[in-house]
Amino acid sequence: MNTWMTKNRIRIHRIICLYANVYVVTGHGHCFLVDTGPAAFQRFLARQLRRLGITRIHGVILTHSHYDHAGNAAFLQEKFKSRIMVHPKEAEYLKKGLSSVPGGITAFARVMERLASGIEPKMLEFPPCAPDALPASEHHKPFYDMPVTVMATPGHSPGSVSVVVDREIALTGDCMFGVIPKKILPPFGDDVGQMVHSWKQLLATGCHTFLPGHGFGVSRPTVENNITALSP
Repeated sequence: MNTWMTKNRIRIHRIICLYANVYVVTGHGHCFLVDTGPAAFQRFLARQLRRLGITRIHGVILTHSHYDHAGNAAFLQEKFKSRIMVHPKEAEYLKKGLSSVPGGITAFARVMERLASGIEPKMLEFPPCAPDALPASEHHKPFYDMPVTVMATPGHSPGSVSVVVDREIALTGDCMFGVIPKKILPPFGDDVGQMVHSWKQLLATGCHTFLPGHGFGVSRPTVENNITALSP
């Protein structure tokens, strides 16, 4: 389990649910989660929260509503009475417990997309829950006494968001990938141009570290290099 600390002593813990990251953010008397991992890891997530001494979760911010990010939202809502916050464009998916899947961006992902064209939709389902939709704005502060801002960062999905902590660290969901060294483009997404624009918006926050929903942390120079490589 990795931990980061900002200048205002906001602590970020990363729980790795095999292939998906869950972030626990604590400070200023609040605790919230960014993403929840797939439902298959519910018990593992509960154990890790107990290990951290977490007994209250004020809210859960979903970067988007795919099963590997929203899978345990219903469990956390029931156990901790947490608000489940999601962009309005993702709210209906959360209510249904099934989200649309973006197309493949990379050549490998396009091959996987064709192979998975007949996949049983139930494999992508997750327990539905009642969303607390975030305002349909570019920036929103869900916890007013914490230096935390939720930003709209579409590209992977229309309602993708990132969570900026202290203008130092951004939790980016699938707006970025941290699986392949020096490459941050996720294998699946709706709009690459929109995603590159979201990267630029994230750089404008001043953050030096970007923590994605999959893989490891990404540095500012790596983001800059990827923008250059994908810009016309």
